[in-house]
Amino acid sequence: MPAMLLAFASGLPLNQKFLSTFFSPRNGKCQLFVQMPRTFANRNAEANNSRVGQSYTRSSSGRRGNRGGRGRYGGNRRNAAPRAQVDPFAGDPVIPSPAPATLPSDSCAMVWLRNDLRVRDHAALALADTASVLVPFYVFDTSQYGPDHLSPHGFQRTGPFRADFQKQAVKEMQQALRVRGSDLVVKIGDPVDEIMPVARQLIEEGFKPLRMVAHKEVTWEENKTEERMEKAFRELGEEMHADVDIHFVWGATLHHLDDLPFNAGGPGVPETFTAYRKLIEGRNGATVREEIKMPGRFKPYPLHIGIPSDEMPLLGDELEVAGLAEPNDHPYPHPLACVDFIGGLKEAEKRLDEFVWKADALRTYKETRNESGTKNGSSKLSPWLALGCISPRTVYWECQSYEEKREKNESTYWMVFELMTRDYFRWIAASVGTKLFALNGYSGRGKNEASIWGIPWHLIKPLHKDRLQKWIDGKTGAPIVDGNMRELAGTGFMSNRGRQNVASFLIHDLGYPDWRAGAEYLESQLIDHDVASNWANWAYLAGVGSDPRGGRKFNVVKQSMQYDPEGRFLNRWVPELVDIPVPMKHEPHTLSKAELEDLNVTPGKTYPNPIVPLSRAPQK
Repeated sequence: MPAMLLAFASGLPLNQKFLSTFFSPRNGKCQLFVQMPRTFANRNAEANNSRVGQSYTRSSSGRRGNRGGRGRYGGNRRNAAPRAQVDPFAGDPVIPSPAPATLPSDSCAMVWLRNDLRVRDHAALALADTASVLVPFYVFDTSQYGPDHLSPHGFQRTGPFRADFQKQAVKEMQQALRVRGSDLVVKIGDPVDEIMPVARQLIEEGFKPLRMVAHKEVTWEENKTEERMEKAFRELGEEMHADVDIHFVWGATLHHLDDLPFNAGGPGVPETFTAYRKLIEGRNGATVREEIKMPGRFKPYPLHIGIPSDEMPLLGDELEVAGLAEPNDHPYPHPLACVDFIGGLKEAEKRLDEFVWKADALRTYKETRNESGTKNGSSKLSPWLALGCISPRTVYWECQSYEEKREKNESTYWMVFELMTRDYFRWIAASVGTKLFALNGYSGRGKNEASIWGIPWHLIKPLHKDRLQKWIDGKTGAPIVDGNMRELAGTGFMSNRGRQNVASFLIHDLGYPDWRAGAEYLESQLIDHDVASNWANWAYLAGVGSDPRGGRKFNVVKQSMQYDPEGRFLNRWVPELVDIPVPMKHEPHTLSKAELEDLNVTPGKTYPNPIVPLSRAPQK
C-alpha cells in the first residue's frame, strides 16, 4: 500500500505533516487520512477502533461512554430534546456514586492528585484524612508530553511554560505535605501503570482496607484515565482479596456540583452563559460554600515501607518538552513578562494578596481587566486556578473580605462574574461531551446534526498553512495580533481580550478552515490552559458554541485602539513600530510606503505587510 509520510511537529513549518494515503475499496479512490504518531494512534484505536475522520459510536452507558477528547477528534453527543422539554435534572450524574462523608477509620487512603495541587480547601485530602494512613501521589502523565503525543494538528500537548509551572507546583505540594506530616509520591509515566504497584505494595504490607480518593474531572481524556484507574484498582482488590474502593469528589468550581439547580452531566445545562448566570443568581440558584478547613497535620505517611518515588522530571529529557527546558534556551521569566508565574499555593496566595490588597487593583478590575501587558489590570490568577494551586472559593471569599473592609462595587462583583464564567465552561464540558472538540461544535442550533470529527485537509490549502504559521510567529501585519502572539510565545500568557482577538482573527480574517488548530496551539502554549475554558471559548468565537448570534468577529484595529490607546503594549511586543505615533501605530497599513520609511519602518522587511486586508478603525 503506497504511503507518504511528512514530518509534522510543533515549531516546524506547517506544510510538514504526518499523512498517509491509501486505497478505499468502497469507492475505488485514494483517500487522505491523518497518520498520528505511534502512541497517539494507539489511543485513537483503543477509544474508537476507527481512523481519524470517521464517526465514533456511543456506548450503552450514555454520558460515561465514548466521549471523545482533545487528544483526537471523536465521539458523539446525545441528541438533546428541544429546550422546552428538557428536565434540568435529566441525564447521568457527573459523579455516579457519591463519596461517603468519612472513610473507614482503620483504612489507608491514597490521594490521586492532578489539577488540585494545594493543601487549602481540598475536598479529596480532607476526606482521605479521615482514614488512619495517608498516601498522596502525583503522576507526570507522559501521554501529555513529547513528540509521540502530538495534537491532531501537530502541536505538543503540554508546552514548556505549563510543564515548568506544573513541576514547580508539584515540588511545592510535596514540601507542603512534608511540613504537615505526610509526603508526596511522584511518578513519571502512565498513571495507572505507575500507581497500581504502589497500591499492591500497600496491600502486601497489610494496609487494608485500602481507599483511593480523587477530585473528579469532566473532559474525555481525564475521564478515560479515571475509568482505567477504577477498573485496575478494583481488579487488584479482587486478585488480592482485599477491601478496596475508589471515591471521586468535587472541588474545581466556585459553586459546588451538588448545589446547582440542574444536572451538569445532562441536557439541562443552560445554553448560554447569561441564562446560567441569571439562574445561579436567582431565588433558587446557588450560594458559595465556605472553604473546607484543613488540618495542621495530616494522618501519617507510611515512610517505613519505602514506597519508591521518582525524582522531579527534567523537562527536556524525561518529558521531552520542546522549547524552554533545562538548561534554559532563552531567558525565563521573560524580561518583558508582566508577571513571574511560579507554581504552587504560596505563590498563588501571594499574587492574590498583591492584586486585591497591596495594589488595590480589585477596586477598578472591571475597567482594567481587558488591558494587555499590565501587571495589575487583571488578577493573573488563571495559571494557579487552572492547575488547582488555589481554589475559586478562596478567591471568592477574599473578594468578600475586600467588600467588607474596603469597598463593594461593580468591579468586585465582576471578579465573581469571571469565576462564574469559568464554572459555566466546565458545566458545558460535562454536558456536551465530545462535541466540545467537534469541528461543528456543540451549538444548540444543530442538535440533530452529525458531529464532524476529522480534520478537513481538503479545505486546508498551502495559503492557509502559510497564514497559520505567520499567525503563530506573530507576523501577520496586524499589530495587536502579532503582539499578543509574541507575548504568548515568549511568556506562555496572553490576556483574555488578546485570546479573543487572535482567535477571531484566525477564524474570520485569515479564514482558517478548522478553528481547532488555534485551540490546539493555545493548549500547547498557555501556562494557564484549562481544557473546558479554552475549547469552549474557541467554539464560541467560531460560532459553534454557546452563542446564539452564531460567532464573534472582532475588528482588531478597533480593539487595539480601545484597549491599548497609548500603544504601550505594542511598544513592548512590536518594537518595529515604536516610532509610529498613536493612533497610526494601531493601523500602520493605512500609511504610505514613504510615510512608513520616514518612521523607520520598511514595509515587508522590518515589519510585514498585512497578509489579509485589515479593517480601519471606525472614525469618530
